[in-house]
Amino acid sequence: MRSFKEWLLQNPIFKMLVPDSTFLGLLHYNAEEMEVAFQNVISIFQSFHISLEGRLFDTGAIKAKLCPMTIDLWGPDGRFGEMTFPELKLHPNGVPITIDRQLVSITSWRALQSFLEHLIHDDKITLVLDKGVAELQCKALQKTWRPVFFNRVVTMDGMNNAGFAVKGAKITAQPPKCFEVGGDRQGLKVMFHVKNPSLMELSLGLCCFEIRNEEGEVFAQLKGFLDMQIQYYEVQMCGVANKGVKIVKGKTRLQGVRCSGAGWCDEIIKGINVPVTDVWKLLKALDLEYEVPPAPSPEYFQWYGRWFKKDTWI
Repeated sequence: MRSFKEWLLQNPIFKMLVPDSTFLGLLHYNAEEMEVAFQNVISIFQSFHISLEGRLFDTGAIKAKLCPMTIDLWGPDGRFGEMTFPELKLHPNGVPITIDRQLVSITSWRALQSFLEHLIHDDKITLVLDKGVAELQCKALQKTWRPVFFNRVVTMDGMNNAGFAVKGAKITAQPPKCFEVGGDRQGLKVMFHVKNPSLMELSLGLCCFEIRNEEGEVFAQLKGFLDMQIQYYEVQMCGVANKGVKIVKGKTRLQGVRCSGAGWCDEIIKGINVPVTDVWKLLKALDLEYEVPPAPSPEYFQWYGRWFKKDTWI
């Protein structure tokens, strides 16, 4: 079987398209590195990394050690992957679980896509850890090793279509080259502040979005890295805005368009359609007419040297 290097250099169609001998010479010496890179790209489409942090309860009344094991990951629409669960030291009060960038082999693209869609859109989501078979070591037992079967149903908060709040915006003279400027189209850089109530993080890489008004007209085309972190995270995007399209408070949304990652990332991004708040900052940056909303009253107030929470009895 010919290698990637031999096939590429001997392919007559490739030589016809690339007649430059200098380029062919560079390719000849770098084809091996290209082959390795190509294999790495293929592996990305077959697996991904997952990080989990939590605490496991109801592990029994004695101390023990649970060896590493392979478990299946199930979402709302079936099994989507398998991974190796790390060694756990069980305790009657529970055991902390920390998994950092553990490799997950994808078994079903459709089930994985469904799980991520539920994670982004729902307020609650269920992850099932199933079919784990491991050995248990416990000095209190007569036998040193005993086989145990691991199964857990984990219910957690979803991201619940978290809205994007505009933290800041400014015009830029150098938007991404894929966007055209001129006329009413002006370069724009936006910083979004996003709340994530879920305990899961999701990184989708470089993605493209559109800010649209109630009629579906595109006010801005933006590109940036979407890295969803726990609790709060910020996303910086750069692109162009069409000053001829009007947007108003409460009727402006952020629509996902495409993603530069794996094919299933595209479908996930297209499913993102969330509200955009504080749009007046976009209008201010583009020197358009805007209205600053009134500042919210403080949640706590001081009276006679003591602090009280708003809307509570003194």
